[in-house]
Formats: sequence, structure tokens, C-alpha cells
Amino acid sequence: MAERDVVLARRSSGGGAVYHDLGNTNYTVVMPREAFARDMCAEMVAKALQDSDIPAYVNARHDVAVDGLKISGSAFKLTKLRAFHHGTMLIDADLTRLHGCLKSQAHDCIEAKGVASVPSPVVNLRDYSLSLDHSSFCDSVLRQFADTFAPPSEATVVDTLSDPRTADERRRIQTWDWLYGQTP
Repeated sequence: MAERDVVLARRSSGGGAVYHDLGNTNYTVVMPREAFARDMCAEMVAKALQDSDIPAYVNARHDVAVDGLKISGSAFKLTKLRAFHHGTMLIDADLTRLHGCLKSQAHDCIEAKGVASVPSPVVNLRDYSLSLDHSSFCDSVLRQFADTFAPPSEATVVDTLSDPRTADERRRIQTWDWLYGQTP
């Protein structure tokens, strides 16, 4: 990753490795824990894509896929009161760079007790729709969210780079202790 000038980050929900660039979209759904079902949000995203004429479905690993290829992975975090579903959607990501970052030369030297990353063949949504982009994907998922749950009172967009409410958390998750010291 360092050779490719890619920054390492670690999400609080754990799960396997995820590659992010400007060609993919990240989303989080937060709900009361008692309302949570593992595939509920992935099914919502798949339905949003189906409404855009993309034959998406949720596979046995809880990923959104098309033609047996992964287009969206998920991670989950359950707290006492809330459930979080974190997902990423490959829209037009640099898949060559993705594969280069996720293939570790130190793989055989690392022993972890956490959730292992399971490599899956992936594809971009761009291969199924030339018109789909970040904005249209978000609009489609928002419409499906309203159909699945309830219309949100308003969408909230937070610029996490300039919002002072996120500064402390951004600093914390960039520390060595968070990235490497607290891993399973």
C-alpha cells in the first residue's frame, strides 16, 4: 500500500480488508439493534440496483454480487442499542490497484484471530451500466431506503474532513495504536 501511496485505515466494525478510491462509494446504515437482520441492508442495496436494471443479488457471504462477482462487501457492528451495516460499492474503482493493495507479501507471516479477509472475484458496476455513478447510486439507494424503512426526514451530508465534530475521531483512527496495536 505504501508503494502505491494508499493510506491504511481500519473501521470499527472489523471484517476483512476493503479498498477505497474515488471509484467506489461507502455507506453506513444505523438502526435499532432489535430491528437488525444481517442481510436486510444488502438486500435493500441489491433491490436499488435491480431498479436500475442491474441483476444484483445477495450471496451466501452477505455480499452484493452480479453474475457471481462481488460488487459490494459488508461489515457489521452490534452495540447494546444499535446495529451498524457498513458497505462499499465498486462503481468504477481501479481494480488493478485494488488487487495490488490487497495481495500482501507478508500474508504468510501474519497470524490473526479476527475475521479473515476472504478474497473474492470483483467487478465494477460500470461494467453493467455506463450511466450509473456515485450520485445516481446514492439516489437509488435513498429511494429504496425510503421504501424499505420509511422516508428519512432529511438526508444529512457531513464533510468529515472539515467538520470539527469528526476531528478527534480522525486523529484517533490514524494512530499506530488503532491501526496495529489493538488488532485481534
